[in-house]
Amino acid sequence: MRKGVFIDGHERPDVVDYRQQFVAEMHRLSPYLVEFESDGKIKDKSYPANCEVGGSEDRPIIVITHDESIFSANDGKRKAWGAENQTFLRPKGKGKGIMVSDFLLPWSRLNLFSLPKARQEELQGLGIPLEATVLYEYGKEEGYWDGKMLLEQSIGRALPIAEALYPGYKFLFLFDNATSHSVYSPDALRASKARADNNHFCEMVVLRGRNLETANNVVYERRPSIRTTNTHPKRSRTCPKGTRALACA
Repeated sequence: MRKGVFIDGHERPDVVDYRQQFVAEMHRLSPYLVEFESDGKIKDKSYPANCEVGGSEDRPIIVITHDESIFSANDGKRKAWGAENQTFLRPKGKGKGIMVSDFLLPWSRLNLFSLPKARQEELQGLGIPLEATVLYEYGKEEGYWDGKMLLEQSIGRALPIAEALYPGYKFLFLFDNATSHSVYSPDALRASKARADNNHFCEMVVLRGRNLETANNVVYERRPSIRTTNTHPKRSRTCPKGTRALACA
C-alpha cells in the first residue's frame, strides 16, 4: 500500500455484514415508515394491520436523521496578498471552531416553526425548545463535542420536539457510526477508566442501594481485583497491566 492512501474499511467483512443487517431491518420496517410531501404533508398510505396513529400495538414510524458540520477559524483559501519578498505564515492548526449538530425530518429540519405562533409559545412554556439545533464552540480550552452531549441533545431537544409535532407516532433516529457518537451508561465497567493503585488494579464499580463511598451523587466501591506484578499467577510475564490484566481476571 502506497504512503498516503486512505483505507476506509467499507468492504471489511464485519462492516459488510452490519450493512446487510441494516438494509434488511430498514426493508422490514418500510411498510411502517411515514412518507411526506415536499411541503411537509403526510402522504396517504396503507399501513399493516394493527398499525395506527396512537395505537396500542404498532404505530407509523417517522425517520429522523442526525447530521453535523464543523466550521474552523482557520478554514478558507490557502492564498493571501503580501508585499514582495515577504513570507506569509499561516496557522498550522485549524484553530477554534463551531460544531453544528442538528436533526432532520424527511422534508425539513426538526423544529417547531411549522406550527402556529401561539402553539410555539405554548410549547416553549412547557420547556420544549423551538429547534433541535445545537451550536457548540470547541477548542483546546473549551473541550470537544462528544457522545454525552449528543445524547443530551437527543433526549432534551430532538425527542420532545418530535413528540410535539407528531403525537401518536413512533420515531426512528439514525446516527452516523462515528466514535464521537459513542456513549456509555454511567455504571458501565470500562477498562479505560480503571487504574492501578498500590500494586493492585482497581475497578470502580457502581452499586445501588448500598451505603458506600460516594462521589458526584453516585455510589462507588473501590475493589482491588488484580495485582499488577509480573508474579501474578493469572498473568504471563509479557501480559501488560491494564486492559489485558482486566481480561485475565
